[in-house]
Amino acid sequence: MKLIKENIGYKLILTLIIVSIYSCVKDNSKTVTNPEVSTKSVTSIGRTIAFSGGTISSDGGADIEAKGICWSENRNPTINSNKTVEGTGSDAFSSKMNDLKPNTTYHVRAYASNYLADAYGEDVSFKTHDYPTVCPCSPDTNSINFHYDAQTFTTVFAGTNGISYGEYGLVGNGPDSDLQMEFSKAPSTGRYITTEAGSFIGSNQCVVYGIFGGTFSYKYVAESYDTLYVIKNGTDKYSMSFCSFHFQYDANHEFTSDGNLTSE
Repeated sequence: MKLIKENIGYKLILTLIIVSIYSCVKDNSKTVTNPEVSTKSVTSIGRTIAFSGGTISSDGGADIEAKGICWSENRNPTINSNKTVEGTGSDAFSSKMNDLKPNTTYHVRAYASNYLADAYGEDVSFKTHDYPTVCPCSPDTNSINFHYDAQTFTTVFAGTNGISYGEYGLVGNGPDSDLQMEFSKAPSTGRYITTEAGSFIGSNQCVVYGIFGGTFSYKYVAESYDTLYVIKNGTDKYSMSFCSFHFQYDANHEFTSDGNLTSE
C-alpha cells in the first residue's frame, strides 16, 4: 500500500514538471511580428522647424524598444536619416524636427522598433515656409534701439575699409554706437542669412555686429539664422534692414531690436 502511494506521488510530481516545461516552451515559442505604427500629420510648420509623431497600434508581441520620427528630403526616410528618439513603450508620441531648410520639401515617417524589426508608418510630405521677400518691419533709417534707447548712425559708408570678418561691408558710425554688416563680396538686392562671427561667410550669408554702450561698450553679435534684407541702389549705395535681431555679448549683455543702415 505504501509503495502504491509513493508511486502516485512520484507520478504527480512528474506530471507537474512536464506541465511546467511545456508551459515554458509554449511561452518561448510565441510568435513575434513587426510592430505597426502610423505617422501623424505634420503641424506648426515654420521655416526651420515642424512637428509630427506617431501612433503605435501593435507592438508585434514584444516590447517597443525605440520609437520616434525620421525625416529626409527623399521619400521613405529611415532611422539612418535624421531622427528623434521618444523613449520606449507603445504610447502615442509627438516629435519636433529641427534645423530644416526654408522653402524645402521634406518627407517624414514615424518608426517603432521591437527586437525583431524596425517598422515605419506611411510617408508624409510637407514644405517648410520661405523667408519673406521684403522686410516685414519698418525701422527708422540709420538707427537701432539699444535697450530701448534709440541709437543713430551719423556716418554710413560701404566698402572694404574696417572690415573684420568678410570682404565687403556696410559700416555705420554714431556718437555712442557702431554697427557693421559684412559679406563675402559686395551684395546684391536680396535676403542674407546671419552666420557666426569668425566662421566662413557663404554667398548668401552675412555677419552683423556692433559696438554699443558708449563709455562702457561691448561688441554685440547678431545670432545666426536671422534674415537681413538688402536693397542695392547703385555702386556702394545700399539700404539694409532687419527685424528683431537678437544681439549678444555674453549671458548678461544682450538685447533685441529692429535696425537699418543706409549708405550715403
